[in-house]
Amino acid sequence: MPRTSPLQLTPASRVWLPSTYSAATPKKHRAAVYVADDVDGWMRTEGTKHNGLLVERPFDGRWEGLHAEVDEAVDRWPSYALCTQVDNADLASNLDASVEELLEAAALPAALAAQVRDDACRMGLVVGELCAFAPLLEVKLEIFGENSCSRWHQDYYAGRAIITYTGGVGTEYLDDSNVDFHELEHCGNNDCIIRDKRQVRRVMPGDMLFMKGRRFPGAGAGALVHKSPEKRYHPDGRVVHRLLLKIDVPAPGARQPVAGIQWERGGPP
Repeated sequence: MPRTSPLQLTPASRVWLPSTYSAATPKKHRAAVYVADDVDGWMRTEGTKHNGLLVERPFDGRWEGLHAEVDEAVDRWPSYALCTQVDNADLASNLDASVEELLEAAALPAALAAQVRDDACRMGLVVGELCAFAPLLEVKLEIFGENSCSRWHQDYYAGRAIITYTGGVGTEYLDDSNVDFHELEHCGNNDCIIRDKRQVRRVMPGDMLFMKGRRFPGAGAGALVHKSPEKRYHPDGRVVHRLLLKIDVPAPGARQPVAGIQWERGGPP
């Protein structure tokens, strides 16, 4: 059964770091997603057989006390998303500075910014190596609330790495055996696409998830079928905003990186 957790409001504290990666065999496999102990484990050959790669690292409500600050960012940002592009050929030299520029524009609380900085740099280097075919990576911070899209879909990117920080729940996904792919392509009705609602999988805030898209090259596993979680609301009726870090991998042959921060409308996670 999918993991679930209550929406807890707790104060922000120190940066959460995953346990040190071990060369031991990862603790478990899933049909759609390969679970590793650390992002370094995403480089294992076993991951080529799966639609997604996962590090289970739940925050257990660590950042849920910052809803007011995330709500304020929604009012302050010109759009729901800000993005910086990084040259994958020189990622080790440029990633830190690009992430710092992104966080300066976002103006998040210091402790949360430190967590995002560490996550973006650690995960970005691994994604860049995993997707060495890509000329650039797009590092994004996005806020989802009423703008969430909860339709089952596959991304048209080569891939996307994602971490949820606030909102109580993370991205939902399906094993291929639980998908009617004809309906996925032609219907648009979630009830038609999914075969068994009891078998919906879910990551939690803090978990690191890499989702292969339709343009991921090679003869391995296909794109991960996933969607945003259903919207949640505070007792006073306000939507609960989810703050996400994304590292998007455009298709092979995509454009060269554009310098600076770009504001975007945001897209489904």
